[in-house]
Amino acid sequence: MEIGLLESELSQIYPMWQQQYIQRCLGRSVKVTLQDGTVLMGVFLAVEPPVSVQLSSCLQHAAGSSMYLGNVTVEMQNILLIDVI
Repeated sequence: MEIGLLESELSQIYPMWQQQYIQRCLGRSVKVTLQDGTVLMGVFLAVEPPVSVQLSSCLQHAAGSSMYLGNVTVEMQNILLIDVI
């Protein structure tokens, strides 16, 4: 499976600082905090410009419990923060 985007694709969509951030996250374990406070943890697989990111082996942590979600696509508008862990 191919991870991520070509640099030329990124440069057409995102400013330089966002390109560098996305490249740093690709293939890494990340913690994604959503606008509603839900926390997702998984491997940052790809970005589907400009609307969503894909996570694999994703766990959802909410209200003191965890749930395995597998592969997940998250809309950018729902994301508050992405941290590399």
